Amino acid sequence: MSWIVLPYEVLDLRSLADTIKKQNRPFDKWLVAKLQTNTLHSLALYPGPGSDIHVLQQLLLDDINRVIALAWIFDPIRFSGIPLRQETAILISQNPQGTQVERLNRLLLEDAYPQELSRDRFTRWTTIAQTTSKDGITRIPFLTVPNNAAAFYRSASFAEPPLPQLRWISPQAGRQFDTWPVLVPIELDATDVGFGIERVEIYGNEVLLATFPSAPYTTSWQNPPRGTACLLARLFDTTGRSTYSDPRFVEITALRPLPPRCEIQPAGIFTKQIGETLLIGVHCTEGTEPLAYQWLLNGTPLSDTQRIKGTKTPTLSIEDLRPEDEGQYSARISNAAGPMVTNPLILVLKQAC
Repeated sequence: MSWIVLPYEVLDLRSLADTIKKQNRPFDKWLVAKLQTNTLHSLALYPGPGSDIHVLQQLLLDDINRVIALAWIFDPIRFSGIPLRQETAILISQNPQGTQVERLNRLLLEDAYPQELSRDRFTRWTTIAQTTSKDGITRIPFLTVPNNAAAFYRSASFAEPPLPQLRWISPQAGRQFDTWPVLVPIELDATDVGFGIERVEIYGNEVLLATFPSAPYTTSWQNPPRGTACLLARLFDTTGRSTYSDPRFVEITALRPLPPRCEIQPAGIFTKQIGETLLIGVHCTEGTEPLAYQWLLNGTPLSDTQRIKGTKTPTLSIEDLRPEDEGQYSARISNAAGPMVTNPLILVLKQAC
Protein backbone atom coordinates (compact mmCIF):
# COMPACT_ATOMS: atom_id res chain seq x y z
CA MET A 1 0.00 0.00 0.00
CA SER A 2 1.25 3.47 -0.89
CA TRP A 3 1.18 6.12 1.83
CA ILE A 4 1.83 9.12 -0.39
CA VAL A 5 -0.44 12.16 -0.27
CA LEU A 6 -2.56 12.51 -3.40
CA PRO A 7 -3.67 15.91 -4.79
CA TYR A 8 -7.29 15.52 -3.70
CA GLU A 9 -6.13 14.83 -0.14
CA VAL A 10 -4.90 18.41 0.27
CA LEU A 11 -7.99 19.91 1.87
CA ASP A 12 -6.78 23.48 2.36
CA LEU A 13 -3.73 24.48 0.35
CA ARG A 14 -3.80 28.12 1.52
CA SER A 15 -3.80 27.10 5.17
CA LEU A 16 -1.07 24.52 4.56
CA ALA A 17 1.12 27.08 2.79
CA ASP A 18 0.51 29.74 5.46
CA THR A 19 1.25 27.35 8.33
CA ILE A 20 4.48 26.16 6.76
CA LYS A 21 5.59 29.70 5.87
CA LYS A 22 5.04 31.03 9.40
CA GLN A 23 7.29 28.33 10.90
CA ASN A 24 5.74 28.82 14.34
CA ARG A 25 6.46 25.24 15.40
CA PRO A 26 9.65 23.22 15.43
CA PHE A 27 8.19 20.78 12.92
CA ASP A 28 7.35 23.57 10.46
CA LYS A 29 10.95 24.80 10.62
CA TRP A 30 12.24 21.27 10.10
CA LEU A 31 9.93 20.74 7.13
CA VAL A 32 10.97 24.02 5.49
CA ALA A 33 14.58 22.84 5.67
CA LYS A 34 13.54 19.75 3.68
CA LEU A 35 11.84 21.70 0.87
CA GLN A 36 13.46 22.00 -2.54
CA THR A 37 14.57 25.40 -3.85
CA ASN A 38 11.73 25.56 -6.40
CA THR A 39 9.18 24.82 -3.69
CA LEU A 40 10.56 27.54 -1.42
CA HIS A 41 10.41 30.03 -4.28
CA SER A 42 6.84 29.13 -5.17
CA LEU A 43 5.87 29.21 -1.50
CA ALA A 44 7.32 32.70 -1.11
CA LEU A 45 5.27 34.00 -4.06
CA TYR A 46 1.99 32.45 -2.92
CA PRO A 47 -0.68 33.90 -2.89
CA GLY A 48 0.65 37.06 -4.56
CA PRO A 49 0.79 38.01 -8.25
CA GLY A 50 2.68 35.57 -10.39
CA SER A 51 2.01 32.59 -8.15
CA ASP A 52 0.54 29.42 -9.63
CA ILE A 53 -1.58 27.41 -7.19
CA HIS A 54 -1.33 24.24 -9.25
CA VAL A 55 2.45 24.42 -9.46
CA LEU A 56 2.71 25.10 -5.73
CA GLN A 57 0.46 22.16 -4.90
CA GLN A 58 2.50 19.78 -7.03
CA LEU A 59 5.82 21.01 -5.61
CA LEU A 60 4.57 20.73 -2.02
CA LEU A 61 3.19 17.25 -2.66
CA ASP A 62 6.48 16.11 -4.19
CA ASP A 63 8.40 17.33 -1.13
CA ILE A 64 5.88 16.02 1.40
CA ASN A 65 5.91 12.60 -0.24
CA ARG A 66 9.71 12.70 -0.21
CA VAL A 67 9.50 13.32 3.55
CA ILE A 68 7.13 10.36 3.92
CA ALA A 69 9.75 8.16 2.27
CA LEU A 70 12.42 9.18 4.81
CA ALA A 71 13.66 6.61 7.30
CA TRP A 72 11.99 8.15 10.37
CA ILE A 73 10.75 11.70 10.90
CA PHE A 74 9.47 11.46 14.48
CA ASP A 75 11.34 13.38 17.14
CA PRO A 76 9.71 14.36 20.46
CA ILE A 77 11.17 17.85 20.36
CA ARG A 78 10.36 18.30 16.68
CA PHE A 79 6.74 17.32 17.36
CA SER A 80 6.40 19.20 20.65
CA GLY A 81 2.98 20.81 20.92
CA ILE A 82 1.51 18.69 18.11
CA PRO A 83 -1.37 16.45 19.31
CA LEU A 84 -0.85 12.86 18.22
CA ARG A 85 -3.60 10.35 17.74
CA GLN A 86 -3.38 7.20 19.79
CA GLU A 87 -2.92 5.24 16.58
CA THR A 88 0.17 7.32 15.81
CA ALA A 89 1.54 7.02 19.35
CA ILE A 90 1.03 3.26 19.44
CA LEU A 91 2.75 2.85 16.09
CA ILE A 92 5.72 4.88 17.41
CA SER A 93 6.02 2.53 20.38
CA GLN A 94 6.10 -0.50 18.06
CA ASN A 95 9.31 0.69 16.35
CA PRO A 96 7.92 0.02 12.84
CA GLN A 97 10.06 -1.19 9.97
CA GLY A 98 9.80 -1.15 6.18
CA THR A 99 6.64 0.31 4.72
CA GLN A 100 5.22 0.79 8.23
CA VAL A 101 7.73 3.61 8.66
CA GLU A 102 6.14 5.36 5.68
CA ARG A 103 2.73 4.75 7.24
CA LEU A 104 3.94 6.33 10.48
CA ASN A 105 5.40 9.32 8.63
CA ARG A 106 2.07 9.79 6.85
CA LEU A 107 0.18 9.70 10.17
CA LEU A 108 2.62 12.19 11.69
CA LEU A 109 2.10 14.61 8.81
CA GLU A 110 -1.66 14.27 9.15
CA ASP A 111 -1.37 15.02 12.87
CA ALA A 112 0.85 18.02 12.15
CA TYR A 113 -1.65 19.43 9.63
CA PRO A 114 -5.04 17.99 10.66
CA GLN A 115 -7.11 20.65 8.89
CA GLU A 116 -5.02 20.65 5.75
CA LEU A 117 -4.41 16.97 4.93
CA SER A 118 -7.15 14.40 4.60
CA ARG A 119 -7.31 11.36 6.86
CA ASP A 120 -10.17 9.76 4.93
CA ARG A 121 -8.19 7.39 2.72
CA PHE A 122 -6.32 5.44 5.38
CA THR A 123 -7.31 6.46 8.88
CA ARG A 124 -10.02 8.17 10.86
CA TRP A 125 -10.36 8.67 14.55
CA THR A 126 -10.32 5.28 16.25
CA THR A 127 -13.77 4.90 17.70
CA ILE A 128 -15.32 2.84 20.45
CA ALA A 129 -19.05 2.24 20.71
CA GLN A 130 -20.28 3.89 23.90
CA THR A 131 -23.77 4.82 25.10
CA THR A 132 -22.53 7.36 27.63
CA SER A 133 -21.22 9.94 25.18
CA LYS A 134 -23.40 12.56 23.59
CA ASP A 135 -23.53 10.95 20.14
CA GLY A 136 -23.09 7.38 21.32
CA ILE A 137 -19.45 7.31 20.20
CA THR A 138 -16.40 8.12 22.34
CA ARG A 139 -13.37 9.24 20.37
CA ILE A 140 -9.91 8.30 21.66
CA PRO A 141 -8.28 11.51 22.99
CA PHE A 142 -5.17 13.17 21.56
CA LEU A 143 -1.72 12.53 23.02
CA THR A 144 0.48 15.63 23.17
CA VAL A 145 4.25 15.19 23.01
CA PRO A 146 5.97 17.26 25.73
CA ASN A 147 9.34 18.91 25.27
CA ASN A 148 11.50 15.91 26.11
CA ALA A 149 11.39 12.34 24.92
CA ALA A 150 11.60 10.65 28.31
CA ALA A 151 8.57 12.52 29.62
CA PHE A 152 6.67 11.56 26.49
CA TYR A 153 7.29 7.86 26.94
CA ARG A 154 6.45 8.01 30.65
CA SER A 155 3.23 9.93 30.08
CA ALA A 156 2.18 7.57 27.31
CA SER A 157 3.21 4.49 29.31
CA PHE A 158 5.63 3.45 26.56
CA ALA A 159 9.07 2.00 27.18
CA GLU A 160 11.78 4.31 25.85
CA PRO A 161 13.63 2.52 23.02
CA PRO A 162 17.20 1.52 23.86
CA LEU A 163 20.07 3.49 22.40
CA PRO A 164 21.66 2.27 19.17
CA GLN A 165 24.81 0.20 19.51
CA LEU A 166 28.25 0.87 17.97
CA ARG A 167 30.69 -1.96 17.22
CA TRP A 168 34.30 -1.68 16.07
CA ILE A 169 35.27 -3.62 12.96
CA SER A 170 38.72 -2.08 12.51
CA PRO A 171 41.34 -1.37 13.64
CA GLN A 172 42.01 -4.30 15.94
CA ALA A 173 42.57 -3.33 19.56
CA GLY A 174 46.24 -2.89 20.34
CA ARG A 175 47.36 -3.08 16.72
CA GLN A 176 50.84 -1.65 16.12
CA PHE A 177 51.67 0.60 13.18
CA ASP A 178 55.43 0.71 12.61
CA THR A 179 55.72 1.69 8.93
CA TRP A 180 55.56 5.23 7.62
CA PRO A 181 53.33 6.65 6.27
CA VAL A 182 50.79 5.50 8.85
CA LEU A 183 47.22 4.91 7.70
CA VAL A 184 44.90 3.60 10.41
CA PRO A 185 41.79 1.99 8.82
CA ILE A 186 38.58 2.83 10.67
CA GLU A 187 35.29 0.99 10.28
CA LEU A 188 32.30 0.69 12.59
CA ASP A 189 28.94 -0.99 12.47
CA ALA A 190 25.86 0.62 14.04
CA THR A 191 22.77 -1.34 15.05
CA ASP A 192 19.65 0.81 15.20
CA VAL A 193 17.22 -0.40 17.82
CA GLY A 194 15.37 2.85 18.36
CA PHE A 195 14.31 5.88 16.35
CA GLY A 196 16.88 5.83 13.56
CA ILE A 197 20.44 7.09 13.31
CA GLU A 198 21.02 10.76 12.56
CA ARG A 199 24.83 10.75 12.41
CA VAL A 200 28.01 9.07 13.62
CA GLU A 201 31.09 11.08 14.61
CA ILE A 202 34.57 9.55 14.82
CA TYR A 203 37.33 11.09 16.94
CA GLY A 204 41.07 10.45 17.09
CA ASN A 205 42.82 11.66 20.24
CA GLU A 206 39.72 13.82 20.92
CA VAL A 207 39.91 15.50 17.49
CA LEU A 208 36.96 15.03 15.11
CA LEU A 209 38.11 12.97 12.12
CA ALA A 210 34.86 12.41 10.22
CA THR A 211 31.06 12.70 10.43
CA PHE A 212 28.71 10.28 8.66
CA PRO A 213 24.95 10.86 8.19
CA SER A 214 24.52 7.23 7.15
CA ALA A 215 26.39 3.96 6.72
CA PRO A 216 29.01 2.89 5.81
CA TYR A 217 30.97 4.35 8.71
CA THR A 218 34.40 3.97 7.16
CA THR A 219 37.36 6.33 7.05
CA SER A 220 41.10 6.39 7.84
CA TRP A 221 43.41 8.29 10.15
CA GLN A 222 46.59 9.43 8.44
CA ASN A 223 49.86 9.81 10.34
CA PRO A 224 48.67 10.12 13.94
CA PRO A 225 51.40 11.11 16.45
CA ARG A 226 53.69 8.46 17.92
CA GLY A 227 52.54 6.70 21.05
CA THR A 228 49.19 5.27 22.13
CA ALA A 229 46.40 6.65 19.96
CA CYS A 230 42.76 6.58 21.05
CA LEU A 231 39.79 6.26 18.72
CA LEU A 232 36.24 6.97 19.86
CA ALA A 233 32.91 7.11 18.02
CA ARG A 234 29.72 8.90 19.02
CA LEU A 235 26.28 8.09 17.61
CA PHE A 236 23.26 10.41 17.63
CA ASP A 237 19.76 9.07 17.02
CA THR A 238 16.92 11.13 15.56
CA THR A 239 15.57 12.05 19.02
CA GLY A 240 18.80 13.84 19.92
CA ARG A 241 20.08 11.11 22.26
CA SER A 242 23.66 9.96 21.85
CA THR A 243 25.89 7.08 22.86
CA TYR A 244 29.61 6.37 22.67
CA SER A 245 31.54 3.37 21.43
CA ASP A 246 34.13 1.67 23.57
CA PRO A 247 37.49 3.43 23.14
CA ARG A 248 39.80 1.68 20.70
CA PHE A 249 43.55 2.01 21.37
CA VAL A 250 46.33 1.42 18.83
CA GLU A 251 50.10 1.87 19.05
CA ILE A 252 51.91 4.19 16.64
CA THR A 253 55.62 3.30 16.62
CA ALA A 254 56.60 4.48 13.13
CA LEU A 255 59.18 7.26 13.05
CA ARG A 256 58.17 10.34 11.14
CA PRO A 257 60.82 10.72 8.41
CA LEU A 258 62.90 13.87 8.11
CA PRO A 259 62.43 15.67 4.79
CA PRO A 260 65.53 15.93 2.60
CA ARG A 261 67.70 19.04 2.73
CA CYS A 262 70.14 19.06 -0.17
CA GLU A 263 72.18 21.35 -2.42
CA ILE A 264 74.05 21.06 -5.70
CA GLN A 265 77.83 21.18 -5.74
CA PRO A 266 79.23 23.19 -7.42
CA ALA A 267 76.48 25.84 -7.26
CA GLY A 268 75.73 29.06 -9.11
CA ILE A 269 76.82 29.76 -12.69
CA PHE A 270 79.15 27.19 -14.22
CA THR A 271 80.96 27.78 -17.50
CA LYS A 272 82.17 24.94 -19.72
CA GLN A 273 83.32 24.59 -23.31
CA ILE A 274 81.38 22.64 -25.88
CA GLY A 275 82.77 19.13 -26.08
CA GLU A 276 83.91 19.02 -22.44
CA THR A 277 82.41 16.86 -19.67
CA LEU A 278 80.10 18.18 -16.95
CA LEU A 279 80.26 16.51 -13.54
CA ILE A 280 77.96 17.77 -10.76
CA GLY A 281 76.66 16.25 -7.56
CA VAL A 282 74.08 16.80 -4.87
CA HIS A 283 74.95 16.79 -1.17
CA CYS A 284 72.27 16.10 1.46
CA THR A 285 72.70 17.20 5.07
CA GLU A 286 69.33 15.81 6.23
CA GLY A 287 66.74 13.31 5.07
CA THR A 288 65.60 9.91 6.23
CA GLU A 289 66.73 7.09 3.96
CA PRO A 290 65.93 5.87 1.43
CA LEU A 291 66.32 8.91 -0.79
CA ALA A 292 65.28 8.97 -4.45
CA TYR A 293 67.06 11.26 -6.94
CA GLN A 294 65.99 12.77 -10.24
CA TRP A 295 68.07 15.29 -12.19
CA LEU A 296 66.23 18.02 -14.09
CA LEU A 297 67.22 20.29 -16.96
CA ASN A 298 65.08 23.42 -17.08
CA GLY A 299 62.55 21.56 -14.93
CA THR A 300 62.33 18.54 -17.25
CA PRO A 301 63.47 15.12 -15.93
CA LEU A 302 66.60 13.74 -17.58
CA SER A 303 67.10 10.13 -18.65
CA ASP A 304 70.32 8.17 -19.03
CA THR A 305 71.78 7.99 -22.57
CA GLN A 306 75.14 7.10 -24.03
CA ARG A 307 76.42 10.60 -23.09
CA ILE A 308 74.36 11.26 -19.94
CA LYS A 309 74.85 9.09 -16.86
CA GLY A 310 73.52 9.07 -13.30
CA THR A 311 70.20 10.90 -13.82
CA LYS A 312 68.71 9.02 -10.86
CA THR A 313 71.77 9.11 -8.60
CA PRO A 314 73.49 11.79 -6.47
CA THR A 315 76.06 12.43 -9.25
CA LEU A 316 75.29 13.53 -12.82
CA SER A 317 77.80 13.40 -15.66
CA ILE A 318 77.36 14.59 -19.24
CA GLU A 319 80.09 13.91 -21.78
CA ASP A 320 80.72 15.77 -25.05
CA LEU A 321 78.66 18.82 -24.04
CA ARG A 322 76.46 20.24 -26.79
CA PRO A 323 74.52 23.52 -27.15
CA GLU A 324 71.27 21.79 -26.15
CA ASP A 325 72.86 20.89 -22.81
CA GLU A 326 72.97 24.54 -21.76
CA GLY A 327 70.47 25.64 -19.11
CA GLN A 328 69.49 25.24 -15.45
CA TYR A 329 70.28 21.96 -13.71
CA SER A 330 68.54 21.00 -10.48
CA ALA A 331 67.88 17.81 -8.56
CA ARG A 332 64.61 16.56 -7.09
CA ILE A 333 65.19 14.45 -3.99
CA SER A 334 62.31 12.67 -2.26
CA ASN A 335 61.64 10.32 0.61
CA ALA A 336 58.64 9.28 2.71
CA ALA A 337 58.34 12.86 4.01
CA GLY A 338 57.97 14.25 0.48
CA PRO A 339 60.07 15.80 -2.30
CA MET A 340 62.30 18.86 -2.50
CA VAL A 341 64.06 20.52 -5.45
CA THR A 342 67.50 22.09 -5.10
CA ASN A 343 68.48 25.53 -6.23
CA PRO A 344 69.70 25.35 -9.83
CA LEU A 345 73.17 25.27 -11.30
CA ILE A 346 73.26 27.38 -14.45
CA LEU A 347 75.42 25.90 -17.18
CA VAL A 348 76.81 28.33 -19.77
CA LEU A 349 78.58 26.84 -22.79
CA LYS A 350 81.32 28.51 -24.88
CA GLN A 351 82.86 27.53 -28.16
CA ALA A 352 86.23 25.85 -27.84
CA CYS A 353 89.16 28.04 -28.87
